[in-house]
Amino acid sequence: AALTLRRDELGRALETAAPAELHPQLAALAERRASARDELARESYARAEAALRERATRGDAIARVVERIDARLAAAVAELEAAAFALATRTEDGAHGPPAALTVACDRLRGAGVELTAEEEALAEVGAL
Repeated sequence: AALTLRRDELGRALETAAPAELHPQLAALAERRASARDELARESYARAEAALRERATRGDAIARVVERIDARLAAAVAELEAAAFALATRTEDGAHGPPAALTVACDRLRGAGVELTAEEEALAEVGAL
């Protein structure tokens, strides 16, 4: 649940950053910088361009993390559904332990849990930027 909440927060931050909308702003700043006669004005426009480029870079990084989280969550849901199906359709295997399908599903769920934990840590790092 914490991962989903953090993903939503990053999604909202990404909407605020709106890298797609930055390109016209960058072009306008570059044009104003080029046409400025005052050196201090040109430097200020250059700093504004650099700040927008940094914002776009950060927005792209957040978008990649959000995509990874979405993919990992989809995989985790699929693994949970597979485990539920294995439980619903399992046949007792006597004293030999759980059926192979259930063992495989549990192993996949453990792997998905490790991946989601790694993504949660990556989210914390991106949020600290």
